[in-house]
Amino acid sequence: MAADRPYIDGEVVDVTMVDPSVLAITAPRPTGSRTTPAGGAARVAEADDPPIDVETTEDGAADHDRTAAEPEPRSTHTSVDSVLADAMTIDGATCAALVDKRSGMTLAAVGRPADFDVEVAAAGMSVVMQAQERTLRQLRTADTVEDLLVTLGDHYQFARPVGSGAADVFLYLVVDRAFGNLAMARLRLTALTATLRL
Repeated sequence: MAADRPYIDGEVVDVTMVDPSVLAITAPRPTGSRTTPAGGAARVAEADDPPIDVETTEDGAADHDRTAAEPEPRSTHTSVDSVLADAMTIDGATCAALVDKRSGMTLAAVGRPADFDVEVAAAGMSVVMQAQERTLRQLRTADTVEDLLVTLGDHYQFARPVGSGAADVFLYLVVDRAFGNLAMARLRLTALTATLRL
């Protein structure tokens, strides 16, 4: 009989058999993240501690390495000069200007090709813009001009109001047909007028 009973330190002990069906295994409760005392060693949170999403110190400072980086805010242009400079990066752009629609006056311009008077061309585009707006009024429609395109033999001329179609200022752009892309130039011009803040 002694052979059927286990020995511990030379003494026979009794073993009570337990039905496995009555045993329940409970997974350990997550203890959250660690709390690091300022200037001290880290300790593991106890089971009764509330879950913690980010690692903190006793003075309440958050561990930014454990948090997702916030997206950078979308940049907007606050300077007419920066918008005109960006307009000149459009493929084939030869000159760009900000123009007063009512007077036809060029408020700012860049590019100025030797064989092209940007002030005269921009003033002519303002006349076209005003004529189109008169036509819309005669048609008694609430619609506005989104942009204008004039196609010449060697270049395109674009005009797009800044902000809404009823704006009194528009962005004027000339693109060489040999080097520019009509669709891409129009797309870039639309984006630039949306970011300009006057």
